[in-house]
Amino acid sequence: MKYFFIYILAICFGYLLGSIPFGYIIARKKLGIDIREHGSGNIGATNIWRVAGKKYGAICFALDFLKGFVPVIILIYFYFERAGIAAGASAVIGHFFPVWIKGKGGKGIATGAGIFSALAPIPFLFALLTFAVVGPLATRTISAGAITGAVVLAFMCWLSPSKDIAVVSTILAGMIIYKHRSNIKRLYDGTESKIWGGLEQ
Repeated sequence: MKYFFIYILAICFGYLLGSIPFGYIIARKKLGIDIREHGSGNIGATNIWRVAGKKYGAICFALDFLKGFVPVIILIYFYFERAGIAAGASAVIGHFFPVWIKGKGGKGIATGAGIFSALAPIPFLFALLTFAVVGPLATRTISAGAITGAVVLAFMCWLSPSKDIAVVSTILAGMIIYKHRSNIKRLYDGTESKIWGGLEQ
């Protein structure tokens, strides 16, 4: 029974923290706009970066990262790894489907990065390197880096001792790919927005 309540605590804490729509709040407070009506319509850091500028994009990324990192660290510190995994999984679900803005959330990259930097730092570093090479350096698109990074993260997690983390990473990778389905189409068509240099020629 004790473990049941710990898991309920982890799930509720992770979800409520993960569902805080920092991108939406930043755009409202600093620009007086609903970010869902601008750019790609996404509340994540990439769209904030494009619409509000690098400064606010970086702030949004940091806050979204922390809402994945913090619940994992707290639950692992006070309880055990599986409680941290439950909190992390709930945080990213909260980011995908935030109760505060009717379930229209982000694509999970920053929050997922926060979760796995705490749960699986070595696979996370491989994923981060993949993101950097495929995204900003090779294709100059965040989406390509994010998708390939998520896949590499899941693969590397399956080489780690914890199968619980591996399963969660695989589910997260699948959800990230699903959330990026419109980006995948634009990548295929050559119309995906780039970090610099406009659209693909």
